[in-house]
Amino acid sequence: MNFYVHAVLVTLLATPLLWVIVKGWVKNQYAIFFLYTFLTIALCPFVNLLIKKPIFTSLLFPAFALEADPKTWPFWFLPIALLVAPATEEAVKILPLVLPTLRRKLVEVGYAYGVGLTLGFGFGIGEAWYLAWGFSQKMPDLASGPLYELTGFLGERFLVVFVHAYFTAIVAHGISQQHGLRSYALAACFHALINVGAMLYQSGLISATLASVPLSISLLILFIYVFQLERRIRVQSPVDVKETVLFKRENHNTGRR
Repeated sequence: MNFYVHAVLVTLLATPLLWVIVKGWVKNQYAIFFLYTFLTIALCPFVNLLIKKPIFTSLLFPAFALEADPKTWPFWFLPIALLVAPATEEAVKILPLVLPTLRRKLVEVGYAYGVGLTLGFGFGIGEAWYLAWGFSQKMPDLASGPLYELTGFLGERFLVVFVHAYFTAIVAHGISQQHGLRSYALAACFHALINVGAMLYQSGLISATLASVPLSISLLILFIYVFQLERRIRVQSPVDVKETVLFKRENHNTGRR
């Protein structure tokens, strides 16, 4: 039950913060924000159970005759395993854009960026709930123990929902600029880079403390890139600012010559 409680907290804490970030891009359209978020929530279990799991099963055995435990994998297999999640997840998250109604809305570059943020965010929320379900089955002691023991899960999932949002925003922006494949490859590379520390830790090659070093560097690189990207987007599509008239001088025509 504890994992589900933290999934609820992630959803409640992250959603209003994401709305503050996104609302300027999607012109304050609440319905669009929640619609796009809802569209991708179910895509996390879909990609994990129906795409990633069969791929890993095929790669481990019979392709390379490897065991499921990452600690038994040879070093040469780690880059292959590292790319499975980024390649599949970044493709699945933009599936709603196949719908003509949504695809036509990507003409305006700023709006496309906001749509990408929302789609990625929905996937991140879905992932938090999917992991809460999986961990509750695998770790019953933590699921029923003290709630504070899962603050690490809460913090990680809170960060990840925004990371997923920015990955998909990069792809959606690329689609709006007619270079979607290149942006997809870039987002997948960012995704793989951020997962390097976790992969090395799960393989038993480094400690959890050392795993935070490549993670921190990768996040810094990602957010620097996103900051520069948003600056370019604002130049391309400046936000309209409505002026409020506080005082207006009346011009009286007296008819004098």
